[in-house]
Amino acid sequence: MHALAVSAVVVALASCSSDPSGGWTPEPQAVSSQQLAQLLESCPELQSEDPEEITAGVRGERALLAHGTPELFRFCVLDGVGTGDVRNTGHGSGRSTGDMATDEVRVLQWGANALGRDGYSMMMGVVGEDVTGVEINVGAALPERLEAPDTMTATVEHGRFLGWWPQGRAAGEDAFKVTLNLQLADGERVEQLEP
Repeated sequence: MHALAVSAVVVALASCSSDPSGGWTPEPQAVSSQQLAQLLESCPELQSEDPEEITAGVRGERALLAHGTPELFRFCVLDGVGTGDVRNTGHGSGRSTGDMATDEVRVLQWGANALGRDGYSMMMGVVGEDVTGVEINVGAALPERLEAPDTMTATVEHGRFLGWWPQGRAAGEDAFKVTLNLQLADGERVEQLEP
């Protein structure tokens, strides 16, 4: 049995990107240790943590950085990546309790900064040790102006996953109709899990 859990979160977000889609791509960009060190300069919430244990996902001008365990999960959102004007536009924390199965995913943060052309959603959480990949099926949540697949690949590192996507044609509850696909270490693929 494959488990998916959603936990409570505290989040503060703001939109500051000049590009409404923030240069979004369905695949995350690689983050070098030098780039991570530069990003951490704008993320006081995580500066005291070991950089080797930070999960960092960059897509275009926006980066998500996270650290922690299901018991205490902290993150920050940075806009303006690559522009020379990096701004910390959001931060928060999430908590979960109980043991975690090796093939389980727990969503600890899931929200939108705003709906509409300039808005974006993000999802972050923790994964069991057998989960090697997470895809987020965003479907109608993506803007029509983007020629992109309905599925994006989340960054998966250090037992955590994260990803963001621009808000699109869906509104209200439809903006949050997403599912997850999991890739497991034994090659099994689990599809369409609902958070």
